[in-house]
Amino acid sequence: AAAGLRDLLLLFCGSRQLLRIDGASMAPTLKAGDRVLITRHRMPAPGDVVVTWHPTASGRRLIKRLITIDASGLWIEGDNPDASTDSRQLGALPLTY
Repeated sequence: AAAGLRDLLLLFCGSRQLLRIDGASMAPTLKAGDRVLITRHRMPAPGDVVVTWHPTASGRRLIKRLITIDASGLWIEGDNPDASTDSRQLGALPLTY
């Protein structure tokens, strides 16, 4: 969906980030080349699409669906399990980076 004026202003002010999807791990929801505007306005809930840092690949982000959040961390999975590196391989991700 097109970003609204408020989102564009917040993007230029640094409160929003525009990311490009690489790969097929979130297909069919998100496809390679899609752009997403990320916000930090609330605590994510199970079912939300979240962005987090890869635990072992420095500087690499993961865009996945949040399955659960508990004391062990975030359990995230791609919508396309055959093309996704996620908590099924990495385990729960820490709540803070």
